[in-house]
Amino acid sequence: VLILVVIFIFAFGCAFMVLYTKEVKTIFNSMADALFTTFLMMLGELTIDPNLSNLIKAHPVGVLVFIVFCLMMVIIIINLLCPNFANLNMVGLAVGDIDKIRQNAVYKRHIMQIDLLIELESTLPVKLLKRFYISRLEQFPSEETSRLSEVSDACMILITA
Repeated sequence: VLILVVIFIFAFGCAFMVLYTKEVKTIFNSMADALFTTFLMMLGELTIDPNLSNLIKAHPVGVLVFIVFCLMMVIIIINLLCPNFANLNMVGLAVGDIDKIRQNAVYKRHIMQIDLLIELESTLPVKLLKRFYISRLEQFPSEETSRLSEVSDACMILITA
């Protein structure tokens, strides 16, 4: 991707230099100035010189090259760099991915809760585990139960055990 960025900077730098070398005093006079200015423009500094807008408007081709530059460098090249940040958890999201991510988060939360319960059970004394062990708990999906009734049912099983 870095090679592609360098190629585009070089190509647009050459295009700007060729278009504007006939002007008396521009920021594209030499190849080094043109490449440096193009690099700064790629970073988002599109108003480096106050006369840049007048300079670009002087040539109809210059306006076209500048518009293509804005589309190519600012939008496409930055989007090309985004997949490299995937390892840093900086991933661009599409609207359709949100449901998958939400479902994945629910699964991960359940896994974390199970891990926590397993860890807590391993720290409890054996006598306490035997005292509160529930041998059988029946729940039917067709029966609607509230959290309060589930807790009270579990407490009744513990008391009767």
